Amino acid sequence: MCEGLARLKAQGYRLAVVTNKPQYATHTLAEKFFADLFECVIGDDGTFPRKPDPAAARYCALKMRVPCDECLFVGDGETDVQTARNAGMRGVAVLWGYRSQAQLSAAGAVDFVRDFAELENFVKNS
Repeated sequence: MCEGLARLKAQGYRLAVVTNKPQYATHTLAEKFFADLFECVIGDDGTFPRKPDPAAARYCALKMRVPCDECLFVGDGETDVQTARNAGMRGVAVLWGYRSQAQLSAAGAVDFVRDFAELENFVKNS
């Protein structure tokens, strides 16, 4: 995954993390495993309401100066599908997470990728 993210960044895509996991752990892990790949890393520290509220996703977009309708929100759960919709971002559901395609589809997901190679292709063609 690190190599794929690095390829996307090298191609000019800007990357961020928005999670409901604790901020300290999120930031620590992002620094340790992903170096400087992400421009914005937001976990739960009480600053923003938790996903599916769109505030943190919209803040990342604002901080990076990218319109929400030009953002792709990638996630593996129903909350991610809802966050993308609530934030006015295009969502893509990954099928290597903890939910099935049927569960994600029931939550409103339309676009799906099965592995990181498919995700890279999806990003390039979106």
